[in-house]
Amino acid sequence: MALSREQQTKMWAMLNQTRGQIGLTAYKDYIFGILFYKYLSEKATRWLEGVLRGEEWEIIYSQDPAKALDHMKKNLGYAIQPNDFFADWKKAIDADRFSIGMMTDTFGHATLINK
Repeated sequence: MALSREQQTKMWAMLNQTRGQIGLTAYKDYIFGILFYKYLSEKATRWLEGVLRGEEWEIIYSQDPAKALDHMKKNLGYAIQPNDFFADWKKAIDADRFSIGMMTDTFGHATLINK
């Protein structure tokens, strides 16, 4: 899931602008958080591909959101709603419609098991 040179430039410009508004420690925490979310998102995507066997997560989720999220949480320890995956952020970047609000919404939807 590599970004094009233009997308990388846009992302770095946005990150540099953000970095100027927050301290270095907080900036580092944000970057590591995004990388960790990318890892979790890709892990969930691989799990879904094996479990759904060609069905779409959006359709399964729309039939019974609570049951779908609960099943994912039981198997992964967390759940991601449709359209909140890192790949969805990349699609938005490709279409030049990405915004920080997408990240805020995603993290607001994040469901983790408290152990």
